[in-house]
Amino acid sequence: RAASNVTGAYIAFVGLALLFFPAKTFGLLFDVEAITDAWIRVFGVLCVAFGVYYVGAAYGDGNGWGARGFYFSTVVGRLFVFFAFLALVGAGWHPEPKLLVLGFVNLIGALAMWRALGGKKKKGDTSATAEA
Repeated sequence: RAASNVTGAYIAFVGLALLFFPAKTFGLLFDVEAITDAWIRVFGVLCVAFGVYYVGAAYGDGNGWGARGFYFSTVVGRLFVFFAFLALVGAGWHPEPKLLVLGFVNLIGALAMWRALGGKKKKGDTSATAEA
């Protein structure tokens, strides 16, 4: 669990840095001329979501939820992707409104998983694991 928490925190931290300081963060290792800030921010959003998955899986495991903890973390992560993509387009940080299509796909996926999980996470309850 500790490794999952560290990995998740690291990935989420890098994601936030890419989201809010795209050129500076990306430029630490790569040529910033190779990609636009808008797509670096999209990558940052995805990194944050992956971080949520890792931390959520560790949290769920530590609380006896097993795989259900990971499944629930995908709901949180995908909702974040939806709202982040909405914010990127709305704030003018991404010039392509079609990014919202991917946001809505993630919203639908999050809601479907939430429904499959029964709408709530319950400590020790793994009954929805097979369904999800």
